[in-house]
Amino acid sequence: MQLSEGLNLDAEVDSKVQSFVDLNMGEKMSIVQALKAGAKSDTSSEWGFLKNIINIDRFFSSDVDGSTTGSDESEPDTASEADRAAARRRAEERLRKAREEAKKLRDKANKDKAELERLRKEKEAKALEKKEEERLRDLEEQKRQAKEAEKERKRLDDEAKKAAAKAEAERRKAAAEAAAKKRAAAKKAAEQARRQKAEELRLKKEADQAKARQSSEDLKVKKEEEVAFRKQEVEEAAAKKDEAVVKQREAIQARKSATEAKRVEKQEALRLKKEEEVRRAQDAKDKAEAELKAKADAKAVARKAREDAERARQEAEDARKQAQREADEAAAQALDAAR
Repeated sequence: MQLSEGLNLDAEVDSKVQSFVDLNMGEKMSIVQALKAGAKSDTSSEWGFLKNIINIDRFFSSDVDGSTTGSDESEPDTASEADRAAARRRAEERLRKAREEAKKLRDKANKDKAELERLRKEKEAKALEKKEEERLRDLEEQKRQAKEAEKERKRLDDEAKKAAAKAEAERRKAAAEAAAKKRAAAKKAAEQARRQKAEELRLKKEADQAKARQSSEDLKVKKEEEVAFRKQEVEEAAAKKDEAVVKQREAIQARKSATEAKRVEKQEALRLKKEEEVRRAQDAKDKAEAELKAKADAKAVARKAREDAERARQEAEDARKQAQREADEAAAQALDAAR
């Protein structure tokens, strides 16, 4: 705003200076004399700015001298045409210098405008940096939530493992009880068979004794047959018993093999599950490390951007101060030259 106002003021001064140059010599001399007198009037209010760019005592000095030779100061129109032309040239030269100074001021205003644009971009960069910091905070929150979710998942996995172990223990207990019941039932059935067989042997013995009383020969034959039959039955009973024992052992071995296979299968499943959990934990760790590294890089970039922005701001401030000093010196030199 101040730069635009300065440019508008320079344009207004150029216009007024041009208007002053376009006046005739009499009007110029009247204005100069009024300014030299220092009286407050409409003329000093309108043309007082000339004191800032010219030396009133020396301005049109040759014109004043030429005009006062052989005539009164109230009649400046008697000055020669050559004097008026020379005065006009000097005024135009001063106008040209004033315009050059105004051009320098406009250039400085353009530089200040570029500086303002750079500061605006710097402000946008800071806003982007703030947005990046907010995004990093969101990432931290997401990581925290992910860790909590991982803890909850591990807790659920532990509970599931405990439940599975408890169910396996109950299943093993039920299997052991069922096997014990089967063994007791088999033992009871064998005992009943033995008793039944003993009862049958007793009955057969009594029948044989009755038959022995009828005929000794038949008894002898029957005894031989009975002995052979008993021997065969004992052998068959022994064979059946051995077969039952073998089958029972095979059943026990089959149950042991099935239990061992299930145990091995479960151990393998637990090993694979642990390996999967270790792999997932390693992946999560790698991901967290990558995110931490990315965050550190982003912070380093943001810090460097802030440092660069601060350095650029300081350089711009120094350049602005230097330009201001040069402008002040140029203005002082211009005023000295005009005086």
